[in-house]
Amino acid sequence: MRGELIVLVRADRLIGFLSEPAELPESWDKFTPKLVHSPNLWTDAYLCACCHAANYTLVTFDSRIPLANAVDLLKLTAAE
Repeated sequence: MRGELIVLVRADRLIGFLSEPAELPESWDKFTPKLVHSPNLWTDAYLCACCHAANYTLVTFDSRIPLANAVDLLKLTAAE
């Protein structure tokens, strides 16, 4: 199932895969807390830094992303 989904996503011309922006290291350093105790903080900082450096919108269902106020953020909610 997972492999089929990847094939479908890659075949969809409306979905793109982007390279990391050149400014990522500097941006990531600003978003990374000095003492990281959770893998979620590390990945959240990476996502925020990528979006910030490339001027992209971060689209997520996660309402608890720290530092998200420094990026353009679109929080989605699950349909009921």
